[in-house]
Amino acid sequence: MTQPPPMTHKGFSKTAKIVIAIIVVTCVAVASTSAVLLSRHLQTQNNNPQNNNNPNDNTTPLRVVLKVDGGVTNGYWTRDVATDLPDYESTVSYSVSDVGNLDASSVSITISIDGKPYSSNIIPSITTSTSYSSSFSYSTPHDQTDSVLIRANCQDSSDSYTLSIGSTFPSSPYASGFSPTIAECLLPLTNKTW
Repeated sequence: MTQPPPMTHKGFSKTAKIVIAIIVVTCVAVASTSAVLLSRHLQTQNNNPQNNNNPNDNTTPLRVVLKVDGGVTNGYWTRDVATDLPDYESTVSYSVSDVGNLDASSVSITISIDGKPYSSNIIPSITTSTSYSSSFSYSTPHDQTDSVLIRANCQDSSDSYTLSIGSTFPSSPYASGFSPTIAECLLPLTNKTW
């Protein structure tokens, strides 16, 4: 009996090897492209709040941010009837704004002058992008400067604004802004006319 010839392994033909290589490269290219597209889709979906089904995944935290601003206007000189000395009467205007993205409630506004309480007020609410404004008249004795502190507090936010009210009385009729009204404050009232 004859034995069959020994098997020799020739492998794949050159054409078969090229076809297999093309199929492998194509599969790798399709898999890579799919992975990139899926990654972009998931990233876009996570960055778009409309597609986010979880309301607790806000990227911007909600918070109140108070901002206080103020100024002094409408100043004029008058005579203090108790001391017979000149006083500078002015109007202090201020505003408290909510520049955050959550409405402020129970906003406490306190005003102190030279460290002493002057007034306090509670505002029920200030909505986002709006403000509460108010003003008050204040009389400063001549040649004195007073410091006004306006502070606003609520929930987790507070802010303050400090301004100075100075009253340097013009002591010469040649000074800028000197007028008959100022002259009346400087001299006792008489029957003289200016």
